[in-house]
Amino acid sequence: MLIQFSIIGLLVAMLPLAVMIAFQFATGVLTVFLDFPLALALIHNGGAALLVLLLVMLNYKIRVAARTA
Repeated sequence: MLIQFSIIGLLVAMLPLAVMIAFQFATGVLTVFLDFPLALALIHNGGAALLVLLLVMLNYKIRVAARTA
């Protein structure tokens, strides 16, 4: 039963990650197509920082789930 809760927790943690990956792709493409506006480039860089944070959190959750399994 504990493993099932851990998998559900990982799936919940992966949803924001998938959203951020799509957001990063969209802002990256828009930055290039709109001739590199500064505001959009800053949003893209902020999204990259948030994406790294989400990846670190997901890595932590995977390690905790592996130890309790």
